[in-house]
Amino acid sequence: MSNPTRGARAPSTCARPRHRAALALAAAALAGAAQATDYRWTGGAGSGASFWDLAANWTPGLPAGPEARALLGAHHTTLRSGSFDIASVHGTGRLSFTGGTLRLHGDASALWAMHLDGGTLQGRMNLTHLRWDRGSFGPLDPLSDPASHLVVSGNTTIGPGGDKYVGYGAAVEWRGTTRWLDGDSSMAFDGRLALGPGSRFEDHVTGGSHELSVAGGFVNAGTYVKTGSGTSTLSMPYAGPLAENRGTLRVLEGRYEVRGAPADARWHNGGRLEVARGAAFTLDISRGGFSHTGTAQIDGRAELRTPDSGFESSGQWLVGSSGVLRIVTGGPLDPARGAHFSAGTLRNDGVLAFEGGEAHFAPQASLTGRGRVEVTRGAALVHANALSVGALRLDSAVAPGWHEPYWGRVQAPSLTVGRLDWGVGDLRVAGPILVTGTARLHGGPQYWVSDGAGPDVPGYRKQIDGQLVLATASWTGETDIVGSGRIVVSRGGAFRDEAAADLAPREGSGRPVVLGVAAFENHGLHLKTGAGRTEVSARYYNTGRVLTQGGGALIFTGPLNTPGTLHARGARIDVRGGLAQWSAGERRLTGGTYIAERQTLGLDLLGTGGIARNSARIELRGSTARLVDNHGGVDRPALATLAVNDGSLRLLAGASMATQSALRNAGEVVVAAGSSLASTGRYTQSGPSARTWIDGTLQAAGLSFEGGVWGAGSDGTVGRASLLGGAVTLSAGQLDVDILGGSLYDVVWISGRATLGGSLHASFGEAAGEGTYRVLTAGGGLTGSFAAVLTDLDPAVYRLEVRYAAQSLDLVVSRLTALELEGPQALLPASPVPEPQTYALMLAGLGALAARVHRRRR
Repeated sequence: MSNPTRGARAPSTCARPRHRAALALAAAALAGAAQATDYRWTGGAGSGASFWDLAANWTPGLPAGPEARALLGAHHTTLRSGSFDIASVHGTGRLSFTGGTLRLHGDASALWAMHLDGGTLQGRMNLTHLRWDRGSFGPLDPLSDPASHLVVSGNTTIGPGGDKYVGYGAAVEWRGTTRWLDGDSSMAFDGRLALGPGSRFEDHVTGGSHELSVAGGFVNAGTYVKTGSGTSTLSMPYAGPLAENRGTLRVLEGRYEVRGAPADARWHNGGRLEVARGAAFTLDISRGGFSHTGTAQIDGRAELRTPDSGFESSGQWLVGSSGVLRIVTGGPLDPARGAHFSAGTLRNDGVLAFEGGEAHFAPQASLTGRGRVEVTRGAALVHANALSVGALRLDSAVAPGWHEPYWGRVQAPSLTVGRLDWGVGDLRVAGPILVTGTARLHGGPQYWVSDGAGPDVPGYRKQIDGQLVLATASWTGETDIVGSGRIVVSRGGAFRDEAAADLAPREGSGRPVVLGVAAFENHGLHLKTGAGRTEVSARYYNTGRVLTQGGGALIFTGPLNTPGTLHARGARIDVRGGLAQWSAGERRLTGGTYIAERQTLGLDLLGTGGIARNSARIELRGSTARLVDNHGGVDRPALATLAVNDGSLRLLAGASMATQSALRNAGEVVVAAGSSLASTGRYTQSGPSARTWIDGTLQAAGLSFEGGVWGAGSDGTVGRASLLGGAVTLSAGQLDVDILGGSLYDVVWISGRATLGGSLHASFGEAAGEGTYRVLTAGGGLTGSFAAVLTDLDPAVYRLEVRYAAQSLDLVVSRLTALELEGPQALLPASPVPEPQTYALMLAGLGALAARVHRRRR
């Protein structure tokens, strides 16, 4: 429509302040083209017919010719049909296109506003405002149509729908605020698009998608903001376009995608890329590549795919705690198609994933942060400096089908990681690998290799050539762990071997999985679970605990040094490679703890003589528990020749043991309820620190207690001791008796004759009181007496009397009467009568009771 009101005014009075720039441009164009022919808009066809193709609206007529200038003044006009070839057009109103073609062959035209809703505009044009719903700009025939350049200094509005096209070679520059309205919409540029410095592009789509195709290049020097839950796409369909972000690309909602055709399309970020929490950014360029010299802040999801092109970065990356950055590059056989970080820092506090190719960090670049790094699908991560990350997942196997599987790697001088998930892939770290949190080691052989001479070898085995320090780790045992390095399980940590089955080569029978690094140190818990066997060929040092809990055996074929504990509970443990705690010359077990719990624990004692002296701690738990000498692959009872125990020997939960020689105990012997210890010779206890606790059966040709402490029950509990065989002599030492109640107290039963001596210590619990306690019975008769009787009863309240009989000994406790004096009471044996020197010992003992004797036996 025309605007007769604005057209009737002189330009100096009708121009709005914001139009003065456009008027100045129009005046300059008029002054510089003295030879031009001016065609002025008159609006003669009436206010309802402001169409270009009506000659009545023009003077001297319809504008035509390469020197023609269309002067519109402040009128609003519409080009609906026809083809106009002129030099330029100028005005401070709005030009609307609904059809037709306008070719501008001269210098830049200038209009206040344009609404492109059809038709075609070609040539150079400066606009203050643009609304674009349909139509095209630029040459349709690059050889004959004029070169086109459109500059919009103010607001641009892009409506929904398609049919928006910019021809080959044309350039569009938006310098103000551009709003791409919601709804399905597309723009196709065979030319170039630029967002000028200070500009703002607001791309909002929720109910559909926005598609921008740019074949001639796209440069953002302003701020591009993507909002809405829908998807916006920038595609580069032809060879050679450049997409460059020099300003800020901010993806706040939904998804923003950049796509490149399989040619030389490339994308460069020299500005700032921001992906907000919940939003997504995808870059998928086949050949042209990606380069980054700016800053990227990833709090949402970003995926950069350049599988057939390069990835170069010297800028900064910040992956927030909610962010995910996935980098997908070429295969491992072509490092040039990988990701190259030549400088800058990639700080990852979220998830950083490398897929497919090699990611290389030069010495001037670094990867840091508390987040998780994933190396998958054949990818490799090569870091020139020491690498420290919050978590690492290496599971990089690829099975392409056309050849044998291959896998990637993580390579660095050293590695510190909070959590390690190590699947199929190589850890090429010559220095220390420190895992401060949990570690999971898994992944199978992938294939088998054979040279025809020896056994099959797994195609993939975990290799450690440095030092791997673990806190809490699990290993599935699907393939071997080998290498020239060392594994260390920290104090208080745990290593869980979960091998579910033996390895099954293509040829031959199954074999144990091998833990075959140079050295293994366990200062925590080494727990063997699962039904598969494990062979430890490493030099093994154990200060912690080794425990079998599953059905698979644990076999040490390398040298073993174990000051700590070996505990065979769920499956057998065999030590075949030499034991540092075994002195073959003395036939002595010098240290360590060896527990067989309803299982067999085998030691190679380098001969068939068995253990003559035990200075270690040995526990047999259960009736099927055995400690054997497996020298030569034949099991023999290891304790059958035991003669001296100055360590700890404990038979628990029904365990039994027999020795073919006399046994002298200078350490600790415990025979728990249901358990038995038998010696064909004499059992002798000597030494002040010796202890024998019997809640089961102790049988020998004779028993002598010449020092230390012995008693019924286990340490700290009451029980019944059965001493079978020959006579029992208590020449020295102490018989310890616990009395916890009227029917709950220690009882010693001796099948033969007993000769008393030494001392007796009676410890009473709070529930114990007055009564008679038969604590010792000797079927073969009882002679002698204790030189001293000690108790923790309060002497101001109770009297303790020892009554000796022909075959028994009773302790009688009675409460003092009111007529008796308070204080220590003489404890006089009933029969036989002690000698005077015995009275002196008893009085000394009673003096010590003034401060109550502790109940503990020791």
